[in-house]
Amino acid sequence: MDDIPESCTVCKFKVEPPPPLIPEEEWAHIPCKVCHRVDKKGVVEAQYAWLEIAAIDEYVDVTSGSELCEKCHGEVDLPDHQAILVAGVHEGFSCTDCHNAHDTSATCTGCHDDIREGSPLGHAGVHQVVSCLACHGAGNLEVGLSEGEGDERAWKTFLSTSEGGIGVTPYTSHNIQRLTSCDRCHFPDNPWGLAETVNTP
Repeated sequence: MDDIPESCTVCKFKVEPPPPLIPEEEWAHIPCKVCHRVDKKGVVEAQYAWLEIAAIDEYVDVTSGSELCEKCHGEVDLPDHQAILVAGVHEGFSCTDCHNAHDTSATCTGCHDDIREGSPLGHAGVHQVVSCLACHGAGNLEVGLSEGEGDERAWKTFLSTSEGGIGVTPYTSHNIQRLTSCDRCHFPDNPWGLAETVNTP
């Protein structure tokens, strides 16, 4: 608010500062009417539509579920924020090919049900606490341990901060690679004390 021109503050109304960003733990669930038209009787239409101007219930049509998701998950001018880009081996996928449209949950094992059974190589034992994207993310994200104690911690991917360090909030890349390399974590002088090299069959 300090950068408002002085001429704007001489009017009779008071310019209030904008509200602060809402902490993630206080985010409200998205009501049906944000993504679907709802008539006066409360009937929800199945077709997607984007509630562009909530105050007057004005909607715009969208051509796909992914276009609808991008209304919120596209480019945003916020520090340490990254738009979602579906690329790599999942390029061409729609959001709902992986995500449940109504709770956004997604799991790789929904399609790759052989992964947690120890096949293929590298998906059993100590790697049970490694997220799929820590190895298969191709979006140049940082790899590290999530916050927590003991078994609560897991290997995840994080955005780099604007200062060049590793962020504290896990971020899931949507740029997926099939082949991966162990030296993403197993490298000389790694900060976690992991073996610098691993032997693979």
